Amino acid sequence: MRQPVISLAALGALAMSLSFTPAVSYAQAEAYPNRAVRLVVPFAPGGGTDVLARIVAERLANDLGQAIVVDNRAGAGSQIGVDSVAKAAPDGYTVLFGPADGLSILPALRPTVPYDSVKDFTAVARVATSPFVISINPAMKAETFEELMAEARARPGEIRYGTPGIGSIGHLAMELLQTKTGTKLTHVPYKGGGPALVGFMSGDTEAIISSTKLVQNAAESGKAKMLAQTALMPQPDIPKVPTLDGLGIKGFEVVSWFGLLVPAGTPQSVVDRLDKAVANITRDPDFAQKMIESGSTAAYLPPKEFAAFVEQDRSKWIGVVKDAGIKIEH
Repeated sequence: MRQPVISLAALGALAMSLSFTPAVSYAQAEAYPNRAVRLVVPFAPGGGTDVLARIVAERLANDLGQAIVVDNRAGAGSQIGVDSVAKAAPDGYTVLFGPADGLSILPALRPTVPYDSVKDFTAVARVATSPFVISINPAMKAETFEELMAEARARPGEIRYGTPGIGSIGHLAMELLQTKTGTKLTHVPYKGGGPALVGFMSGDTEAIISSTKLVQNAAESGKAKMLAQTALMPQPDIPKVPTLDGLGIKGFEVVSWFGLLVPAGTPQSVVDRLDKAVANITRDPDFAQKMIESGSTAAYLPPKEFAAFVEQDRSKWIGVVKDAGIKIEH
């Protein structure tokens, strides 16, 4: 039987067809992004998270070579904006500037949130963290954190501390602190950090847990004593304020954190490209200085480490909320 004859032209066409698909896939992966990327910020314009997001957006645009459009989707304690990204197309053109609020705090406080902060997102990279500082009124006798704790043990429930509200990270941090130190303080919730500072300055509370920037001016003018910070390493803007870990509460770390996340199912090539951009951004000394000026610290984590961090943070707060019996209105 004669064997079929295959011409050289046919062989060439076959070879081209076999190599075409991988080449197209590679070209498509390399093309990202080829249009504007939407960066969803789940808070209103002008707030601390929005300011950080816009600093990141400007540098992200330079690295990616495409416009980054900041889309503020505020509401329900960041739930609305976070949920909108969870339900977006997984193509890399909708990215969440994710804060701890919507991804680890809300799931602990509201088991019925319409998204799973671990399963519905792919972590890209952590960008920055922002610690809290515990301050007291100068009228108090305590000069150190240890003295404050001794006074709290001597007068259980008499020392009042202010926070931006029930279920805020500051509130949860203080609940965790009381568990670890065997103390009892009285929580006074306010409707935001500003009102909490006003209450503290007017003497309605003896202590406050807040961002560094909120209380720094008061401390510098002698109207507040900053006793301890909640990061593991002393922050550059308050290097002389000891960490709780350094004061003997080993491993104590409570920070607001910010990072990029995309909908689950986003191609790995897209995740890698965004991660590379964040890594470049956070290595820039100018960016690091901008973070310090805003009360934060550049704190890059790559995808796997960031994903593990988010899951661990969420689990921690679920435990704290359960142990403290914290409930908020839905």
